[in-house]
Amino acid sequence: MGQYLHFYSGVKESDRAKRGVSIVIHFIKGWQKIDERIISVELKKNGHNIVIIGVCAPTDAANKEVKDKFYDNLTKLLNDVHSQKIGAQNSNIVGEHGKEAVNDTDLRLIELCETRSLIINGFYPHKNIHKYTWIQPTRKLRSIIDYVIQRQNLKLRTQNARVYRKAKCGSHHFMVQAKVLITHKTNNKLNRSQDTRTWRK
Repeated sequence: MGQYLHFYSGVKESDRAKRGVSIVIHFIKGWQKIDERIISVELKKNGHNIVIIGVCAPTDAANKEVKDKFYDNLTKLLNDVHSQKIGAQNSNIVGEHGKEAVNDTDLRLIELCETRSLIINGFYPHKNIHKYTWIQPTRKLRSIIDYVIQRQNLKLRTQNARVYRKAKCGSHHFMVQAKVLITHKTNNKLNRSQDTRTWRK
């Protein structure tokens, strides 16, 4: 893909609408495939080791066993990258501009984020066209089901997250882009530099 590297884990093409996740990125140190729903890549930027995890969570219609297996695998991976267990309130996790109605899958994600001090894009005010990440045109449905999730860390801050509809990939999902500020570490002193990374589920 030109100057980008593409990493994919999933099922065969005929089943691709059910499961599958990919990450497109400039450079990495390494990557691993957990299963057909979870992959991770590791990179080093401005002196910091960064792990990006791409996931395709089961829908709310999936049975409990499928959901449990997914969240068990994701929890194990987060433990491997030394996620710290810190409690937080729902409002601090989702943000005031996040999804209003929640289902079982949403609650599982919020619970995971509460125990690991993660944040979900929903803190940034945008027009609805730049908030909804998925549509079903024939049934006129729309929802926010693609997220940028980040550990609360002063050295890595998401400054903005929004949908861009012009990027097409044969899916009802839209690309979600996050603007991330990564401090630059030089001789143990932190100087600010800015870097934008784009990824989608």
